[in-house]
Amino acid sequence: MKTIFELLVCIGLLFAQVGKLTFSGNIYDEKNGEALIGASVYLKELKKGASTNLYGFFAIPDIPAGKYQIQITCIGYEPLNKVVEIKTNKIEKYYLKPTTYQLKEIVVKGDSVKLSDQLFTKSISAVELSPVQIKKIPQFVESDLLRTLQQLPGILSGSDYSSALYVRGGRSDQNLFLLDGTDVYNPEHAFGLFSTFNTDAIKKVEMIKGGLGAEYGGRLSSVINIINLDGNRNNFEGNINISLLSAKTTIQTPLGSFGSLSGSYRRTYLDVFASKISDEFPDYYFYDGNIKAFLDLSDKDKLSISFYGGKDDLSYKFDKKNSDSPEINYIWGNRTTSLNYRKILNNDLFANLWVTYSNFNSKFDFNELDIDEKNVIDDVTGKIILEYNYTDNMKFNIGFENKYMYGLYKQKFRGGKVEFNGHKNYFITYFTTQTHLIDDLIMDIGIRYEQFNSDKIYREINPRLSLKYRLDESQTLKFSTGRYSQFLNKIERGFIVGIWTVADKYVPPSSSNHYILGWAKEIYEIYSLEIDGYYKTYKNISILNPYTSLDIEPTNSDPITGEPIFS
Repeated sequence: MKTIFELLVCIGLLFAQVGKLTFSGNIYDEKNGEALIGASVYLKELKKGASTNLYGFFAIPDIPAGKYQIQITCIGYEPLNKVVEIKTNKIEKYYLKPTTYQLKEIVVKGDSVKLSDQLFTKSISAVELSPVQIKKIPQFVESDLLRTLQQLPGILSGSDYSSALYVRGGRSDQNLFLLDGTDVYNPEHAFGLFSTFNTDAIKKVEMIKGGLGAEYGGRLSSVINIINLDGNRNNFEGNINISLLSAKTTIQTPLGSFGSLSGSYRRTYLDVFASKISDEFPDYYFYDGNIKAFLDLSDKDKLSISFYGGKDDLSYKFDKKNSDSPEINYIWGNRTTSLNYRKILNNDLFANLWVTYSNFNSKFDFNELDIDEKNVIDDVTGKIILEYNYTDNMKFNIGFENKYMYGLYKQKFRGGKVEFNGHKNYFITYFTTQTHLIDDLIMDIGIRYEQFNSDKIYREINPRLSLKYRLDESQTLKFSTGRYSQFLNKIERGFIVGIWTVADKYVPPSSSNHYILGWAKEIYEIYSLEIDGYYKTYKNISILNPYTSLDIEPTNSDPITGEPIFS
């Protein structure tokens, strides 16, 4: 680990530019100390600005020494205006006050950051949602993230009872779910009726429906990036919510003067209600919970540790009064862990180191028919991301990622058993650059290399391109194209949780090309209209034919029972 940090420091010194000043810092919520994502920082005299990244950090390079008037704005917060003197590469901290709503007139001033500027810098086909926005949308029983996303244009559900997402013609397994940087392989509770994400614990959600940058891959349709609360750094805060479905609680507390802690827990009480109504109902419940710690190691070093766990438990006894009655038991769930270390190597270079673990497992057994099924996915990932602000008009990102994956599927039945297991390795590296060719034209170019090691090695090179052109003060035209690869496919099984399969010598990886043209317009300075048109091509999409029958021979036999094993 020390070697990695030393390498990052060397890269930072290599990139450092002598005689150049960079105005950089972090933006926080004054009330609870949460880092603010997407806050805008603007230097009026130089007409330069930047937005904070997912960690509340911003950087504006190429700044001459002197005094400047800055304006910091963020949706839901009061603008901050002040004069600063920039004479060194010092990392600043700023705090914004949440907007207070009062029953009086609203005054709109012309010196605020224009909505048209936000539309110009915004990525194509991207939507950001806060917990407040999620909860304001009408919901079934209680607020649910995936059902909220189903209300967005271009996203459909499989049925009224499913929270699965079908984005712009893609399948539900073509969506990449990230929870605090960790892949989530089964984002649904209650056979797809609800999502595994507790909205009370969410800080920010980014939904990208197409035209993904080179930093994202492994899926063909979309990315749903979910960031949980860091925790209140100033005061203890807690709440309890009870709905027709579940009871849940969320707490936040400071950790001295150097960090914060947040946690949430949710459990349904369907099993309690069902048992009161009739013995014929199955015993079913689900729970999920998470805990996240955020630590300020220094002004330049931040560390966060996040854990999540959830489980669905179904049990059905045909005759509850008879101890020998046939019984079905089905348990499935997710566990994730992520460790994220962020370091500001210098005012222009930001480093991000991730170590994550994701586990999905399910177990089904039916004692009457002697059927026992087990499915496991383990994913251990390490990744390094570097963000470099070369000049005010040019930025670079470079990333390295390696996934070590293990999969197991085992089914036991009368007369034999089926067993598949194996280890796979998935390596990714990418490079992106954002360039302001002219004041009204931004170009993003990226290249992503992926190597998947199965019983056959697959190598894919996926280019990405995005253009944003400001037609006039209120209109922006956007275009994006790229190639995408997917090495995992999910076999759907109705109410039973699907099984993930991987590319091998018989099944090649799937691929897709995206072509997206978008138009955005500011209306009366307070409304926006965005229209996207897209064209997508697909290749090597794997679909299970349920009517296919195969005659296969056992590969060996169980040394104890002598039953044949098919693997």
